[in-house]
Amino acid sequence: MFRKFAAMTATALLLGGTAMAQDTLTVKDVMVEADLTAVSNEKAAAYWANLPADLEAAIAAKVSEQLAEDGTSISVDISEVELSSGFEEAAGLADTRLVGQVRMDNEANPSRFSVFELTVDVNQAMPVLPEGVTMDEVLADTERFYQVMIDAFAQAVVDRLV
Repeated sequence: MFRKFAAMTATALLLGGTAMAQDTLTVKDVMVEADLTAVSNEKAAAYWANLPADLEAAIAAKVSEQLAEDGTSISVDISEVELSSGFEEAAGLADTRLVGQVRMDNEANPSRFSVFELTVDVNQAMPVLPEGVTMDEVLADTERFYQVMIDAFAQAVVDRLV
């Protein structure tokens, strides 16, 4: 009786482990595209010019332990970058945001397919700011603000990874 129970338990553990291994989320690749011709602020345009490469790197860094040859392909098409001044941000009139269509496609597991529009605005990026840093210190045309927006968008993509 004990042998039969042990064999059944071992089989259940083996099958359970296989199912869990198949459910382990892996990311095959990350691709970001953006049309930044609408950014009119020269200083901001200098920072945002590298948005596709920087956002790709930020997303890949957040899933670095999940990168594999097979898995979910993440593609992001940034359709809108709106910037506003630090004064507008402080006054709560923020219009600074990144908007893009995100596509997650897994050829091996079609149930992990999703497409959605993602908008990250400055208010969603605020939690990424280091403690004690105010929005007045992080204007739309600064490297710090740029990095905060990239990190917030990348985290929002990763949070929705299926």
